[in-house]
Amino acid sequence: MKENPTYTLKELAFYFLKLGTIGFGGPVALVGYMYKDLVENRKWISEECMSLIYVDHKSQFI
Repeated sequence: MKENPTYTLKELAFYFLKLGTIGFGGPVALVGYMYKDLVENRKWISEECMSLIYVDHKSQFI
């Protein structure tokens, strides 16, 4: 069974709005920042989920 998220939709929307505004270099350049912030600091997503997101993102460019 999945746990309920520890964030609100408002927090999630604000996070990606901020990331899109101050991020430079596109999604590939921000993966390291997103990993450190979302997995290690905020603990919003698991390391396994982040790995799946990263692999899925890379497959779009093959």
